[in-house]
Amino acid sequence: MLSIVDEIKAILDLSNLEGPLRAASNMLEYVEERLALPPEDEPWLQENAAILRPYLIEQGMTDVDPLVIETACFIPGLWRGVNPPLLVLTAKRGGFSPSRLDHAHQWVIQAQNWIADFRAMSRPRLKRLMAFRGITDPIPTADITASLRFMAALVKGFDANANEVPLLNARFPQLSQVDVADLVRYLSRLSQKRNEWPLYTALNYLGAMHRERLRGLHGILLEHGLLEPECLFQTADAEISRRLADRLRSGRSRRSRFLELVVLAWIRDANAIDYFLQHPDEQDHIIEAGWELTAEGHVRQLYYDTCYRVASQGQPGTTRFMTHQSETCPLCGEPLVALMDLDLTDPRLAYMQLAGTRLKVISCLSCAGWIGNVYADVDLEGKAHWNTALNASEKPQRSEPIVFVNEKPYVLAAEPSPIIDIEDFHSIGQTSKLGGFPAWITGTFHPNCPQCSQGMIYLGQVHWWNATNIDTTHFCFLCPDCHITGCFSDST
Repeated sequence: MLSIVDEIKAILDLSNLEGPLRAASNMLEYVEERLALPPEDEPWLQENAAILRPYLIEQGMTDVDPLVIETACFIPGLWRGVNPPLLVLTAKRGGFSPSRLDHAHQWVIQAQNWIADFRAMSRPRLKRLMAFRGITDPIPTADITASLRFMAALVKGFDANANEVPLLNARFPQLSQVDVADLVRYLSRLSQKRNEWPLYTALNYLGAMHRERLRGLHGILLEHGLLEPECLFQTADAEISRRLADRLRSGRSRRSRFLELVVLAWIRDANAIDYFLQHPDEQDHIIEAGWELTAEGHVRQLYYDTCYRVASQGQPGTTRFMTHQSETCPLCGEPLVALMDLDLTDPRLAYMQLAGTRLKVISCLSCAGWIGNVYADVDLEGKAHWNTALNASEKPQRSEPIVFVNEKPYVLAAEPSPIIDIEDFHSIGQTSKLGGFPAWITGTFHPNCPQCSQGMIYLGQVHWWNATNIDTTHFCFLCPDCHITGCFSDST
């Protein structure tokens, strides 16, 4: 029986190998076509194989299994839908022409690669995959047909697009401290093979779910250049921040300097703060980690440590999202929309520490995507007004107005969620939440208050499909000192 961490490794392996395994499964169909050839047609096949074999040698392929060569003779016919496939090689149909020889050659290259990749797989890896898929047959060695059947069995019934996320979602929360350490060492070995896809998937899960359990493991991540997502390093110790700061000062960055600066910003300890105070020209990078330095050199966090998801199902409560307003947009004349209408008396929103009863964030859905940030004056008692002085003064050029339809009211979740959730990585551009860390889409666009120049506090974001099927996410911010809200829209 596999451990949870070995099951995760198997799922990552299967997802990563699904393409090659499916290709091998398709190759098996071709091989079985060859094996099913009637005995009376065997001489005809061998005659064509004798034509293909020297051609492959001319191309530098001197060590090709006879079964692969014989199967390749079927490829020109199979790819053209001829039945039986060998008919295409008759003299009447052009025989083994140069183009058909090339088609067979290209397929042989792929087939050799699939077989070589399978034979290069380590036995522990294969046994882990077998245990996960419930395969008890012995691992084939030299026999090509048996190898292909084995590879087809590994992938049978598995669809990475449909299966991977539910399987990983069920297992990653169960990881212990020991499991996380085991997985980090496994990922460090993968990094040496430049196997990026499973690396990024697993690291995203660790960054979303297990930042606390990564304590003491950041040295391995740093040594192997595993720096993304940068939130992995939120719990790194002073030794890691010192090493990073020294590396940045010396100019010996092993990867992108930008990445290492953002990682240092996520650590946000005394070493990080000292570095950015000494290098004011690089302070722009700390916004990527959701904070800024005040004029006095103090840290000012720009997001809340509490987060509630927003879903388009359930009974609407006293906090509402995406509702029509009576005020119209001064630029286009269409009704403004309250992206967020927050009940500040709701105990769930006590984390905002705002002295008022209601906070409304308004915008124009038709203009927001064209004029940049939309600012409004608010009073924390439910009033919000378009700020004519701060917003654009000219109507934007666009083909047609956006028709607002809100068929499913958005509902605030009853229980809090992590400030960074795995869904922020899975559903880029489709996250709706209040509080927590922004789930950016095309980049970090954290606005400063146009009045006091401080960074505005991230309130949350709302993803919305409109009647014309335009997919947009609205990011909402507040300057609690100036009572100004700001918002902008972004999309994938």
